[in-house]
Amino acid sequence: MDLFRVVMSEVLVNREFAALYHKQVVEPALITIEPVLKTWIVQRKLKGFDERLIARILAGLTLGMIVQRIMNDAVLETLWDTLPQQLTDVMLGGIAQSKS
Repeated sequence: MDLFRVVMSEVLVNREFAALYHKQVVEPALITIEPVLKTWIVQRKLKGFDERLIARILAGLTLGMIVQRIMNDAVLETLWDTLPQQLTDVMLGGIAQSKS
């Protein structure tokens, strides 16, 4: 978490570093997940949102949880090991196509 704290601090104050971080870390992650989301949309496993927007919503939610953790959120510190599964359930449960 300490390294992430340093990186995020620099991202917030250094535009060049922020652009580099986005290009080398964020964009590859988004490019990786977008085709998967698009496939799920076509298969009607996800509601018909734009896959690019869904990828950014999911990334933002995940990043927000990490930021809260580095701010020493007691609940996240206690339940951190359960977070991946719960976050997945919340994210997919909220955007999954209803079976009605």
